[in-house]
Amino acid sequence: MGDEWTINSEEKKEYFLKHFEEQWEQHKHLTIKIRIGKQRTLTQNAAMHKYFTLVSDELNNQGQTVDSFHSNPIEMEWTPMLVKDLLWRKIQLAKYPEIESTSKLQRDQVNDVYETLSRFLAKSLSINIQFPHK
Repeated sequence: MGDEWTINSEEKKEYFLKHFEEQWEQHKHLTIKIRIGKQRTLTQNAAMHKYFTLVSDELNNQGQTVDSFHSNPIEMEWTPMLVKDLLWRKIQLAKYPEIESTSKLQRDQVNDVYETLSRFLAKSLSINIQFPHK
């Protein structure tokens, strides 16, 4: 059982500290995980997956196959998960090697990875897809 807190003001900090003291006195064993910054939103997550779909559709419409981007001996069409794993994540790990999961990206990092992938697709394949709003 646990609580999750977003502390972004002095008032919330004081309320959390009071709650923390109460829990400590009652249980004497607490596990606390701290995340810094603003994690990507659920809307950003949905938009990312919509973007992966739009990119995979356009790559397939152009006749691009996975083997032209990756040393995969099997010619196959793009899927949203392949866009995520072979294109997005490759950029993500190059820019943020400590962040393996897209769920751990901060809001500004999502935008940064998108901008890099978008520039690559525009320059190399003339694919221009705006990041979806949701």
